[in-house]
Amino acid sequence: MLEQFFNWASQYFSYTAGLWAISLIVPLIIIYLIKPRPRKKKIPALMFLMKENKKLSKNSLFQRLIKNPILLLQILIILIAAAAIAKPFILVSESSYVENTILVIDSSASMQAKYSGEFGDSDSRFKKAIELAQINLGEKNTVIIAASTPEIALKNEEKETTKSFLQNLKPKDTRSGLFDAILSSTNFAKEGDVVVVISDFIETESDKGIDTAKKILKSRGIKTQFISLIDETSKIIKNVGIISVEVSDKFTTVHIKNFNDVEETVGISVNGKSNSNISANQLNIDPKSQEMFSFSNMPGITTVKITVPGDEFELDNTAFVSTPTTNKVDLLYINSKRSKYLGTALDVLDNINLKEAGPPKISIGSEPIILLGEITPNLLLPQTFRNIEKKVKNGAALIITSHDDMFQIDYKGMLPILLNDDGFMNDSTVFIDQVNPLTKDINFGKISKHFNVSAQEGVNVIASTNTGVPILAFKKHDEGTVVYYGIFDENSDFKRDMYYPIFWKRLTDFLVNKVSLRNINKKTGDLLSFTEPTSVLTPTGNVKTNILKFTKQGVYELEDKKIVANLASVKESNINSNGVLQKALSDPIEKKEEMVPENISKYVIYGLLAFLFLELLALKIRGDI
Repeated sequence: MLEQFFNWASQYFSYTAGLWAISLIVPLIIIYLIKPRPRKKKIPALMFLMKENKKLSKNSLFQRLIKNPILLLQILIILIAAAAIAKPFILVSESSYVENTILVIDSSASMQAKYSGEFGDSDSRFKKAIELAQINLGEKNTVIIAASTPEIALKNEEKETTKSFLQNLKPKDTRSGLFDAILSSTNFAKEGDVVVVISDFIETESDKGIDTAKKILKSRGIKTQFISLIDETSKIIKNVGIISVEVSDKFTTVHIKNFNDVEETVGISVNGKSNSNISANQLNIDPKSQEMFSFSNMPGITTVKITVPGDEFELDNTAFVSTPTTNKVDLLYINSKRSKYLGTALDVLDNINLKEAGPPKISIGSEPIILLGEITPNLLLPQTFRNIEKKVKNGAALIITSHDDMFQIDYKGMLPILLNDDGFMNDSTVFIDQVNPLTKDINFGKISKHFNVSAQEGVNVIASTNTGVPILAFKKHDEGTVVYYGIFDENSDFKRDMYYPIFWKRLTDFLVNKVSLRNINKKTGDLLSFTEPTSVLTPTGNVKTNILKFTKQGVYELEDKKIVANLASVKESNINSNGVLQKALSDPIEKKEEMVPENISKYVIYGLLAFLFLELLALKIRGDI
């Protein structure tokens, strides 16, 4: 009997076990049938006789139940609650692709623009894209997010799971790598499957056309549907935006473009105010033209904002600049004879406070960088290098430059190289072994004299001669770093190179872990890797990760620095670009109609709440509450 009931119920409820809640009616009726304990009370005998017949009729079981409206209402409430728990559904007609579907959804910055076009109006193109994605699902679905790089967000899931997932997606502030995202769909689609691309088709990461991607998919037998959120019916969106932020050592230059068909007046503020630090507080920009302004860098985070009456795309109206807050660092230059080349380069560096000392009396203080120049060995006191070695162990940096008598000095095991038997070598060319921020664009050139040395185990060789002799090498010494600079400046052309002082500035910055402007001023879509999970306060909250993705514009706070990420993309800000003609590119694809269950639990719950309200009202009228 019960089995037959539950089989019948399964046609209307997806969780039939919830119907067991109906059994609560039994204890409810029992409570109503329990007679209260009689109370003794003196009453006139005549009254008792007059009411006896009436009392007998009311005490019958059947009449006590059917004549109690509150009981009937409570039974009805239990029935409705059980139905809600059992998840009722009705069958509705729904169309879907027969094949598996791979959804490519554009989540780039331009998708945050308002949408008005063929598919109706929406607060944003992205929100409309989600609506369209939910009505273009297949039996199984894979979701690929098209941002600066493709992101595989969901793999081979059922329709209902995919719908729930799509509702939680948010747009990013990045450029659009749509071409790569479409190509990545070939990793999941097989012949006969459907790839649905929903986008405004503003490609900003590749010069390759969408039609090329379409041909590649077609060659593999994969069908495509291109749904463009820009078409001939789309409303033109007004936009003036920041398209470039160039940060140099002392100044920041910001480029602004007017994408509209009329001249626009643009107000400019830096850190919330207009001041004389800005080259212009207001700009008049011609249609389809751009202008620039600049300001002196300020330590820490600087917020740049433009205001344009009637602007409809807020994201590119703000930019951020991060500059280091650290002051100059002390550098102790120890020498018996000052090098006119190195000494001059150190004099002009604006990132250090230069201190000089010479043997025998050398006072080692709190300087984070110690540079050893040409030193007369027999003037050194035994305690000098013991003090230097102690400093380096505790985290200081030591730079050892070449001179004729350098190997007569006891470096207490800190020297990164070993001298070979034949001593000096002549006429070599120095090559960069590792191109990095320190050596980028540096050309050490030819040297007519250098030591024939070999690197010790664990030493990082950055530059070496054509015969493999280390010229620039780094070595860790406990908490500190030791650098070997093997060029005799007087015997090389590097001293006259424009990059000579730049090299020394980069080296000193590197040794104190000074952050380069490029490393703290990023573009949205960039990645930053860590050697271990690192806590970062992002514009959307705290995360702990090995790979930080700059998906939102704003400030990212790490323990030792603050990094900013800006959109600053002329292509992404051109939000009225012509979208792809989806009708011309899309394949004819048939959808199948099928009856699918649609959950109506929420409507049953609404009914339950209404009956609960009626019960409270009835109790109030009866005087029970």
